[in-house]
Amino acid sequence: MMEIPPTMPNLGLNVRRANSSPPGTEIVTSTPCRVNAESSRVIISRGTRLIAGSPKGSPNPGRVTSPTPSPLQKRIPGSSNRRTVATMERPWVTSGSSPASLTTTAVAEVELSTWTEATGKDKVMFFTDKGNCYQTTADKLKDTKFREDGFPLSMFFSEAKDEKPVAVFTYSGKLPEGKLLFYTEQGMVKLTDWSEYGLLKTCFGAIKLKEDDSLIGMEVLRKEEDTKILMVTKDGMCIAFLPDEVPEQGRVSGGVKGIMLEEGDSVVYAGQITLEGEIVVVTDRGYMKRVLACDIDRMTRYRKGVKILNFGEDTGSRVMFVGTVKEPYDVVLIDPSCMLTVNTEEMPIESRMSKGKPHRTKRKGMPLTQVVGVKTTL
Repeated sequence: MMEIPPTMPNLGLNVRRANSSPPGTEIVTSTPCRVNAESSRVIISRGTRLIAGSPKGSPNPGRVTSPTPSPLQKRIPGSSNRRTVATMERPWVTSGSSPASLTTTAVAEVELSTWTEATGKDKVMFFTDKGNCYQTTADKLKDTKFREDGFPLSMFFSEAKDEKPVAVFTYSGKLPEGKLLFYTEQGMVKLTDWSEYGLLKTCFGAIKLKEDDSLIGMEVLRKEEDTKILMVTKDGMCIAFLPDEVPEQGRVSGGVKGIMLEEGDSVVYAGQITLEGEIVVVTDRGYMKRVLACDIDRMTRYRKGVKILNFGEDTGSRVMFVGTVKEPYDVVLIDPSCMLTVNTEEMPIESRMSKGKPHRTKRKGMPLTQVVGVKTTL
């Protein structure tokens, strides 16, 4: 499993055939390792795209990372005529010994990708930032070579002009069981049963959004007992509440308010967390820290929340990156002149009320334009 220029280019959707994989369904995990700055630069330069294809040339499709907080990806058994479909989400980069596969958890200017697989007739569903769902079958997506530029979503769906995929799901046969969580920039959260999305239409609304709102993420509802929904805002506020506080609603509903936002504030991260691991926070001036997930106390939904970071004179004025950590990974900090790769283990563990620290090589911080989390699989 990156609002200040320069921003990354909007590329498109790559699709190419993958080779057969062993039968059965497996959950694929990641093995963390360090990525140097040059490798990170190559990965990030790919920009916003959707890709489909085997991530390496061996007979079995390459390993992929289960996104956080996105649902675990499944390798679906099928014929040798397989395709691996990758979709843009929010800024996570996952690289392997083969070309980059990408996943998501936080907010920044660059949307990247995550790998998933499907056979030719498997259904592929794209959920976009405008709250729409576009669906097709894998065999209708255009094949290209991996290193070629992709195609915009609007090439396959004319209604999808200027829309960016937030999540992708594939399935074979029956619609998946379970429930979906939707998160919006204005702090809304919605819980809807998968069965609400078993429509035959190519395009339909997945969530009702206000004019000034957008979908920033969605995931399958987890079943762990200690699961909480965490929301973090750009002004450094956070709230954690139980999924049970979110009433189940229909497909065309807009959800309920998860956090009470001050004027001008917005949600930059939303996802399910447990008591395990840490929360990484990076400001627009490169101040960073980790907060223990168990230190984020549970509250009642729709409150102002508590601070997850205190801004100071040099820290910057907004949260630029939030991620969850259970295994170490690299975070790439980008300013107009350079790129700095920092492993999460180098970030100090501090209390919620602290302001964090800049990297030791950037004592006054960095005026960042982008921040990307980089996970590597072997």
